Amino acid sequence: MNKSFWDRFAWLYDVAMNKGEAGDHAAVRYIAQYLHPEDVMYEAACGTCRYSRPLAQHVSSIRCSDYSRKMVETAFRKVRKMNIPNMDICVGDVMAIDAPDATFDVVMAANVLHLLHRPEEALRELARILKPDGLLVVPNFVDVGSTKRNGRFMSLLSRLGFSAARQWSTDAFLDFIQDQGFQLVSHAMFDSRQPLCVAIVRLRANRSLVGR
Repeated sequence: MNKSFWDRFAWLYDVAMNKGEAGDHAAVRYIAQYLHPEDVMYEAACGTCRYSRPLAQHVSSIRCSDYSRKMVETAFRKVRKMNIPNMDICVGDVMAIDAPDATFDVVMAANVLHLLHRPEEALRELARILKPDGLLVVPNFVDVGSTKRNGRFMSLLSRLGFSAARQWSTDAFLDFIQDQGFQLVSHAMFDSRQPLCVAIVRLRANRSLVGR
């Protein structure tokens, strides 16, 4: 990932993403169905906490991290303004999460896997901190550039310095997640800034995560 891009883009991120606000709200409602008031949740690569801010009311607490300090600062200001007491935000890397094994009931990583050259390693790290019976929530853009509007947006981001490591179709994305040792619980599509696939998965019983 291009860290300098995300540091420069942090102040504008939510404005740029607001084109998909209705879809994001629908995705949040969908995810909330799988949460419980006693859940302890973690969001890796949180950006501005666009999803976790509204989800905070559905869980006991959420710890969030992002490797862009500017994104963390932006998220912190938004959380403070919204007076969300059960969120903690820090700088951190999805590839090396500062948390013990099997700590969280729910782990989420939104719109980051397609940016990584080794997304399977990120999934192993997310699995490491997830309780054996916990849920992994993976919203991710798919079918990028599939419409003229999306194509123009991606072209603009590219000129600003954005680059994605890979592009998945919906089926390819779901296959990739399951190939890494996860069982698909549910998934749904939403019309966000780009087509958004929200996958809800759990670790397979007696699974062997690829590369472990």
